[in-house]
Order: sequence, then structure tokens, then C-alpha cells
Amino acid sequence: IDSCIHCAAVSNEKYARPRPLPTIQTNIGATANLLDMARQQSWRRFLFVSTGSVFQTATDATKPILEDAQPSATNVYSTTKYCGELLTRMYRMQFDLPASVVRVSWVYGPPLVTDDPPRGPIPAFLKAVLKRQAIRLPSGADFAASFTYVSDVAAGLLAAWRARELRHDVYHLGSGINYTARQVADAVRAAVPGAIIE
Repeated sequence: IDSCIHCAAVSNEKYARPRPLPTIQTNIGATANLLDMARQQSWRRFLFVSTGSVFQTATDATKPILEDAQPSATNVYSTTKYCGELLTRMYRMQFDLPASVVRVSWVYGPPLVTDDPPRGPIPAFLKAVLKRQAIRLPSGADFAASFTYVSDVAAGLLAAWRARELRHDVYHLGSGINYTARQVADAVRAAVPGAIIE
């Protein structure tokens, strides 16, 4: 082993909040263990996969969130991911470890994530309409986010892993475009004839 793309294991707030200490041990402790192994064994690359949820107080979907924006983690999951970012940056600066953070946002695509409820409108809408269930929601059509297709995530992470040099501490990986839940509903209705999403 000479490199690592590390995603951490507790994947969202639904699982993190009821068990904060095991989440801390998993998302922060495992990251620290891997970073120190990378330091001791002089790995050629360490990528810490973080999340757009470290920007929980950024509410203006019309403005991009750049890599140098100050994170605003407010829950268990986002705080543990931000701590992993800080550890990665510290190992990069203090030990010259070739390490960087790659933040991804709202990953979707096959296989359909089995979290209940599914994370985000794309898997939620698809899961329901493929079961021939109508979706009638009183609000939420204007919710907007940068959804990132899983194959693009894999390609981006592999490109970062293969790069000769990573010049920055943090990279954002995504489409760079926010789509509303209304636009997602339109796309799902177009792809699945007879789908009811209101």
C-alpha cells in the first residue's frame, strides 16, 4: 500500500447523531490512524473525501462555495468530517505528507443508496416512482443543490490520486451547477413514464 482514498465510514447525520462517540472514533480516529500510517510509510498520496455538508450555514444557492470558504459544520457528521479535513491539512503542513481534501456533494447514481430515507431528491424520487408510489409534497420544490454523479466522483478521485502533484489543501468535486428539486422531479418524470411527483 502506498496511497489511500479515505471516505470514512459513518456516512450521514441520521447514523451519526444517535451515536456520536462511535462516529467520532470512526470518522476522526480512523482518519488519524491512516494519516499516521501514511506518514510512517511515506505514502505517495492520501486523499480525504469530505463533504459539502461542512458548509451547513451557506444558504444562498445562487452563490458558489469556493475551496477557501470557511466551513460551518453544525452537526455530528459534518463536524467529524471537518475534523478529518483539519487532520489532513495538519499532516500535509507538518509532515510534508502529499495529502489533500476532496469535497463532494449530494452523490447519486447506481446502486440506489438504501439509506432510509434516501439522501436527496434524486434517490428519494427514483426509489418511490420505481415502486409506482406517487410523491405529493407540500413544499421543497425550490430546494437547490449541486448533485454529483457517482461515476464522476470516482473519476475525479482517481484523477486526484494519479496527479503528479496536488498544489492545494482542498478541492471541490462536482458539477458546479445547482439544480432544484423541481428540476429533478421534471427529469424523473421524463425518465419514468407515469411517475407522479407534485
